[in-house]
Amino acid sequence: AGRAHGGGFCLVNNVAVAARYAQTRYPEAVKKVLIFDWDVHHGNGTQDIFYEDPSVLVISVHRLSEGFYPDGGSSSCNESGQGEGVGFNINVAFKHIHDEELWSSCCEVLLPAARKFRPDLILVSAGFDAAAGDPMGGCSVSPGLFGEITTSLRRLAHELGHGRVLFALEGGYAPTPLSQSAAAVAEALLSHGEYDRAPFSAERSLSKDARRELDRTLAEHSALPPQLVRVREKKKNQETPPRLFIRRRVWKKRRPKLGEVTPRVESISPPPPPVQGQSLPRQCQHGRRKQDCKFCFSCPHGRLRRFCPLCNGCPHGKMQRSCMSCAGCPHRMLKRHCLKCKHIPLKKLGKRK
Repeated sequence: AGRAHGGGFCLVNNVAVAARYAQTRYPEAVKKVLIFDWDVHHGNGTQDIFYEDPSVLVISVHRLSEGFYPDGGSSSCNESGQGEGVGFNINVAFKHIHDEELWSSCCEVLLPAARKFRPDLILVSAGFDAAAGDPMGGCSVSPGLFGEITTSLRRLAHELGHGRVLFALEGGYAPTPLSQSAAAVAEALLSHGEYDRAPFSAERSLSKDARRELDRTLAEHSALPPQLVRVREKKKNQETPPRLFIRRRVWKKRRPKLGEVTPRVESISPPPPPVQGQSLPRQCQHGRRKQDCKFCFSCPHGRLRRFCPLCNGCPHGKMQRSCMSCAGCPHRMLKRHCLKCKHIPLKKLGKRK
């Protein structure tokens, strides 16, 4: 509900009335108020009332999707205030709210903004329609998470020095998740809190879409004058050593340049000749093929003659039998591969069907 009109299922904005009453009734004790709205619907009425008021910081975590109430475009992150209240209205909108989205919003938006703003009173619009099983919210926040947030809010209020936290029951349209969530908040309020621990200390991972939506809100408000929140910095893990990339070296035999003379290696003793009567055709006395025998067909450079670039090299720096300039034919092929130069008719090769 706004100043002079109702909205949704709300006729009177209880949280806005409580914030203004506390500032008017106790002007010395309550000068600044923080309103945290975790209801699944956007708190457009609270935003309109304090849109130009720098003494009230409004943070709303809600669902923003097409056709979801209120579908007016006023719940986006660029609605940050007007006049003196610029930067004191923060909207964190998600397409779907899980435990990770709500908890990360508290860690990265609510906690730094509250520490920078330092309110004298924290008011919570405790709507439980974001709980799993609610037919109108369509989200999946576990009831136990509301209790964890309540415990951290008490620690945050104790850290700020006043310890004032007030919860106002709002949305919730399913009896079972509503009762479970309200019971979790009541147990957290009645329990003896451990104030030595920091609020919202454990961080949770987000999906890529949720991370993008939360970073959009942080980027929008980090450039505003109050600078209540800042863009998240990437943390470097200093415990793990830096990854070393070792290039594996492959040793290859260097190919001699044209004109370079390398001494022939004589340290390798030839294998013994085979027994008489067991040599296969086209073999030399060393038991190898004649054209591959390094002892029968070697050149002065210690290589096979047909593979030596110094013996069979051309002026173009290539092997003479593979050089297109020396052994090429007019048909743009090597002569030893060209069928036209060998005068072989195509009829003997066969035709493709």
